[in-house]
Amino acid sequence: LLSPSELAQLDAGVAALGAGAKGMPPFFLVTLRGADDARALSVEALEKLEAHPEVEEGTERWFGFVDPSSLASNPGWPLRNLLFLLQRRLRIPTARVLCLRHLPSPGAAPPSPSPDIVLDISLSTDPAPEDA
Repeated sequence: LLSPSELAQLDAGVAALGAGAKGMPPFFLVTLRGADDARALSVEALEKLEAHPEVEEGTERWFGFVDPSSLASNPGWPLRNLLFLLQRRLRIPTARVLCLRHLPSPGAAPPSPSPDIVLDISLSTDPAPEDA
């Protein structure tokens, strides 16, 4: 799903985000812009999405979190919290979610093969009982 160049951009973005004054946020936004053969990848705090929820043409958004799970095919518990946030607060009906399982080290190459998990998820658009 991500090329070696994009994985390097992801690692750099996650490392920069985690180096901020508040440290690594629980959830983050990965934005891919451009054609498949020359995409630019950026990593930002999820709060940026609340300020600018529109998606530009030719842009793909992924929602990410640092996944503490040690099970090869099962995401960890923070996924539940992210999905709740996406559905109930941001009202996002579908999402591509990145379960980040490797923490980037400055100057280190991303692991190959990547232990990360990418999920395509459809969320219910039915209102919650208290919303009805």
